[in-house]
Amino acid sequence: MIKKDTARNLDIENLYALNKGRALTRKMVDLGEVSKPSATMSVIFPAFNEEGNIRRTVEEAVKVLSKVAMNWEIIVVDDGSSDATTAICDDLKARHPEVELISHGQNRGYGAALKSGIMAAKYDLIFFSDSDGQFDLRELQHLICWAADYDIVAGYRAKRQDPLHRRINAVGWNVLMRLVLGIKIRDVDCAFKLFRRAVFDQVQIRCVGAMVNTEIFAQATRLGMRIHQVKVSHFPRRHGKQSGASIHVIIKAFRELCGLWRQLHHVAPDQAGLYSATIKEAYAAPMLPDPPPISA
Repeated sequence: MIKKDTARNLDIENLYALNKGRALTRKMVDLGEVSKPSATMSVIFPAFNEEGNIRRTVEEAVKVLSKVAMNWEIIVVDDGSSDATTAICDDLKARHPEVELISHGQNRGYGAALKSGIMAAKYDLIFFSDSDGQFDLRELQHLICWAADYDIVAGYRAKRQDPLHRRINAVGWNVLMRLVLGIKIRDVDCAFKLFRRAVFDQVQIRCVGAMVNTEIFAQATRLGMRIHQVKVSHFPRRHGKQSGASIHVIIKAFRELCGLWRQLHHVAPDQAGLYSATIKEAYAAPMLPDPPPISA
């Protein structure tokens, strides 16, 4: 179990005290009913070639966060996009002072983008989602309602709106994660997750690719962190292409799985996490490039 910071937990434990019972008993929460929001939240959107989606996603987040959080920020991590994503994000930053942009000079991978965002986050709760508009950000309120009682609140897609082959791959992958790593999560790669900041005082992130969610949950499970799962809506992608099911991404994921299985043997309650001074210094060095892909 992670150690609790008394002052911070007092703030988190007061999250929506007047609204929590109502929120938990209704399928949907009317954001207009939320009163006196006390959460402070950092929202992270990793983005790679999302010119058709990023503006809508960020502007929706601005509307939602202004109603559910007392202080908040939106961190877009542009992971080496070659389209107009960067220019659109620059415009969003100019329009909204709460928006920050982190740009990777070249594509480094989903895990690397997520790690950059988490390292830059400054508030008590950290939420991340994809930039492709496949989630209803108003449902973030469902996760916030559980933040006082759990270290991680993870969404799972009630009805996944992806092609059949991706849904089959996801079922197989979740079963594999349960058998190999002991992760009892229904939808480990669902990009709709809320963390207490203190989680990353112990949890490390080494995976640079799609295995980052698995890595986080594997460590959290081993450390005895409290995890709650919440059903969320999922919608078809409006623009752009998904890359998660490409053969190179799958091969990289299996490589990282082997390394992660070995690393789990060294996870200990006193390990230094992402936010410790020693880990910050380690990650200040340039990241090693990924190995070249295996030819199909």
